[in-house]
Amino acid sequence: MTSWTEYLRKNLDLPVLRGHRDERAIQEIADHLEDLDQEALARGCSDSEAEAYVLKWLGHPAAAAAAISATEPGHLCAESSRWIEKQEHSLRVTGGAASVLADRLRDLRTGLRSLVKRPVFTGVVVLIMALGIGATTVTLSLVRSVLLSPLPFDEPDRLVAVHHTAPDEGLRDAGQCAAWHLTYEEECRSFEALAMYSGSTATITGFGDPQAAP
Repeated sequence: MTSWTEYLRKNLDLPVLRGHRDERAIQEIADHLEDLDQEALARGCSDSEAEAYVLKWLGHPAAAAAAISATEPGHLCAESSRWIEKQEHSLRVTGGAASVLADRLRDLRTGLRSLVKRPVFTGVVVLIMALGIGATTVTLSLVRSVLLSPLPFDEPDRLVAVHHTAPDEGLRDAGQCAAWHLTYEEECRSFEALAMYSGSTATITGFGDPQAAP
């Protein structure tokens, strides 16, 4: 008679679950498989026929293991930890410089398990990291656009800005107007080209509204 407990331990590739739930799941399934085996034998089946009947009911062990793991709250973490553990083992077998990477994977696996055991702390850490990454991204984007990105002009180092002052009137910046700009274009020979620009903004309301006051 087949020892279904041993069969499941060898073929049911379950991750190590907290509280020995993996062992309890194997034992419960093994008890049910033994009941099915006994029922088949009671119907007159041979040992091989009873075993085939039980295996048909169980299905593929990998699919059964996946179904059991999916019912666990931490099955994703367990699967990830098991995958990392396999990669770590492969790297240690390779030896050499791969052993250093294996040590890093071991640290990652240990940290992953520690975070799962403390969900509140993990949530706070993830929130802080998200805020930090978001703030850093915004800051770097501003620095890049303002300081690092080149201006959309050829030879931007030759650009100059012309300002007007009126000391007698107490004005450090007298602004600009179209008349002055046209005067520069007609009489100035120091610049290859001239353009007016403004850094101010304006909001216009009521445009196109027949009820708006003129």
